[in-house]
This record gives sequence, C-alpha cells and structure tokens, in this order.
Amino acid sequence: MPLLLSALLAVSSYAAAAPARGPYIVDASSTAAKVCWRDAAGRDACSAYDGLEPGAGFNYTIPAREGSWSARTLPPVGKPLRFAVFGDSGRGGKKQRQVAKAVERWAPDLVLLAGDIVYPAGADADYDGGFFSPYARLLPKLPFFPAPGNHDYGNSREASAGRKRWSEGYARVFRRWPYYSFDAGNAHVAVVDSNREGFGILAAPSLADGSTQRDWLERDLKASKARWKFVILHVPPYSSGEHGSSVALQRLLGPVFERHKVDVVFAGHDHHYERTHPVAGTVYFVVGTGGASLYTVDPREPWSAKTVVDHGFLGVTLDGGSAQFEFYDAAGILRDSARLQK
Repeated sequence: MPLLLSALLAVSSYAAAAPARGPYIVDASSTAAKVCWRDAAGRDACSAYDGLEPGAGFNYTIPAREGSWSARTLPPVGKPLRFAVFGDSGRGGKKQRQVAKAVERWAPDLVLLAGDIVYPAGADADYDGGFFSPYARLLPKLPFFPAPGNHDYGNSREASAGRKRWSEGYARVFRRWPYYSFDAGNAHVAVVDSNREGFGILAAPSLADGSTQRDWLERDLKASKARWKFVILHVPPYSSGEHGSSVALQRLLGPVFERHKVDVVFAGHDHHYERTHPVAGTVYFVVGTGGASLYTVDPREPWSAKTVVDHGFLGVTLDGGSAQFEFYDAAGILRDSARLQK
C-alpha cells in the first residue's frame, strides 16, 4: 500500500464539497507522486504518496469523492521511457483537443509542456477550459511538467516591468518554481525559465552569467549522471518561425549545453514544429504546436533539418542508448522521425 505523506488541507474540510477541478498529478518520480484537486468551494489541496513501486501502477482516492483513480510511477533507471512534448496550447479549441487525444492514444509516461499553457494571460479561471477540460483524461494518470512561457506571466506590462511574477493560474495549478529538474528512466530533464532574456520579461529569473538560475543550471547539469540530458524552455534558441532564433539565448546557454553535453533542447513560442541538425552536439526542437494558431516558417538556415506547420506533439522514446523522436500531427499521422544513438 502506498504511504500517504500529507494533505495540504484537512480532509474533514472536504466532506461536503465534491471536486470541481482534478484530480491531477503535478509531480512524480519512480517511487512517489503528488496529486492535487480543487473542491466546489474553490479550495485547493494536494496529497503526496511515497513508497510506491518503481514504474508500477497504483490507485488513489481524494476526499469527498467516491471511487478511485489509477496512475503509474515513472520508470526507474534502466527502463524504457516515453514522453510527449508540446507547447502553446491552451484555449480549449478543437485542435488542442485533437492533440490531447493523439497524445492519449500514444500513451506516454509523462508530458513536457513548452510554455504558454493557457491563453491569453494565464488567468486561473481560464485553466478550466484551456487546460483541465482538454486534458481531462490524461491529468489523473500521468504528470505534466511545465516550463513557463511569456503568457504564463500574464504577458502584461507589469510583468515586463518586473512588477509581477508568473500568473496566479500557473502558480496555483503547478505549485513549483519556474526552473527545476527531475529524472525519469535514463533521462535527466532540466526545466528553464527563458522569459527574461528571451522575451524581455523582467519579472522572470535571469540567465545571465552569475545569476541564480544560471548557476543552478550549471550545477544541475554537471551533477547529473543520466545517460540522456534534456532541457526544456519556452523561447527557442534556434527557430525558423515568426519570432525567430534568440541570439541572446544562443550566447548565454549554448556554451552551457555544450560543456555539459546536453543532447536535446525543446522549446515552443513559435507555433510550428522544427528539428535542427546538431549544433555543437545539441539538437534543438521547436514544438509550439499544442493548439494555438500556427505561424509561418522560413527555414533557410543551414542548421534547420525539418519543419512542419501543423498542430501535433513530439513523441520521445528512450530505450538504453537509443532515442527516437517522432512528430505526430493532431490526427496521429507521423510527420517526422529522427534517431539519436549512444
């Protein structure tokens, strides 16, 4: 039986209120999971489960709700891992829902979100239609790991001027700092907030030399012994889309990725799919294809290997020293495929 470590609100306070949001898994490892929900009175709570079997199924319940839900812990080191990547999604529209269904059919172990999770400004109320409804079948059974985008700061004048942190919705739903890392299977994933240097949002943490986030990233990547190292952020260092490449992020992060042998960097922001050839040993993907209106591309740079202007998601399969990358459109049709081997 799993060990229930904590509930952030007393269970008794939920006796008369059925959940209005969730349950959803906000964090997980090979032996633990954190489940959150909101009741009809608007109160948020989470329960943490520990002592779970690695890569195995478990059942859980939440207060004031009959029945139970099933989920799985993440695969441990040495076991295959499947994860889906997309960003720029949340309006609750037809394409977003189609992408969600395609992801569900593909059956990943986890989802990486490349920012701009809920439009237009990440308001808490907009998460119901732009996040919880489209992903209702996925959220109770697997974790979503987000990287914040500019719209997750409210995309506001206050955020750009440094007077506002990320939106209330992002903070209440995901309950985590805007940069962090985790391990799953043979992968280490570092989640980076790129919005200050990439988009000019002064409320976002800096990536400049000597900054807290930059120092953390250096230490985190250096300490990891994982076979595969991935980074996900919102603003792309390399992109053939309408926003284009961030030269600032190339300058600030390119040497870090090369120094610590980062295999792949995932980004959103531009609303298309793109895969680069290796740049100083790192492959860059743009996957801003989660449901927002698409952008045009101009793939004239020699580093651009493949572009697709369509909605969809990137499926990543790790098995030992093999990493397979497959971009599926919203209908589930394979549109690009590439493999890395170690």
